[in-house]
Amino acid sequence: MTEQQWRDLAENFPLGALKTEIYQELCTVLKLREADCWDEVEAWLDEVEAIFEEQLEASALSSEELEVEEIVLLAEMFSSEGVEAWLEAFEQVREEAPDHEVLATAQRGQRYLLLVREMASAFPAR
Repeated sequence: MTEQQWRDLAENFPLGALKTEIYQELCTVLKLREADCWDEVEAWLDEVEAIFEEQLEASALSSEELEVEEIVLLAEMFSSEGVEAWLEAFEQVREEAPDHEVLATAQRGQRYLLLVREMASAFPAR
C-alpha cells in the first residue's frame, strides 16, 4: 500500500474505534475544564504529555536504522504524527480551545495510532 492508501485507511476508522481509554479521559478532562477545575486538568495533562513525549522519543529512528523496510518507516511516521496530534490536543486544552477542536485533533492523532496497530497486524514480525 502507498502512504496515501494508509492515510485513507486511517481516515475511515469508525469513531467508535477511536474512543480508547485515553480518549474517554480527555472527554472527562474537557468537562473538568468547563467546570474550571484547572488543578485536575493540569495534573492529567502533565501525566499524559510525559507518556506521549516519551513514546515520541522512544520511536525516533537513528540514521543507522533508515535501511529498514518502507512499511516500518511509514509506521514510524504515522506513530509520530499520532503522538504529535495528541500533544497538540493537550495544548489546545490549556489554551481553552473549543471542545470540538480539541476532540478533532485527538481523533486525528488516534486515527494514526490505530493505523500503526493495523499496519503491525498486516505485517507481523518475521
